[in-house]
Amino acid sequence: MWLESKDLFEFLAHDCPGNDPNQGEEMQSFLPPKEKYAFPGVPWKEGSEKLNIMAAWIGKHYSMILLDKDRMATMKLMHLSRDIIEHDLGLSSPVRRMIVHSAGSK
Repeated sequence: MWLESKDLFEFLAHDCPGNDPNQGEEMQSFLPPKEKYAFPGVPWKEGSEKLNIMAAWIGKHYSMILLDKDRMATMKLMHLSRDIIEHDLGLSSPVRRMIVHSAGSK
């Protein structure tokens, strides 16, 4: 989700403990402000709309966050010693095969 960085900091100000009491403060969740993130006509049960930020790229004006509501997502990071190029995403590319293989493994 892309948002203005000032909105991200407002979002982060509404932190709360996660659903697992054994994890304590290590697994914080965030309650999005209803006035900004609720959709008209969609029920909003106060306190049940907890979101988890899996990763964030924070910029001076805009930021991107990866949200995972139920903590079911996984993320794998890969590294190339060079910039990725269009050929890397082609069907016969060894880099693409590595990405597809990695996405299918647990």
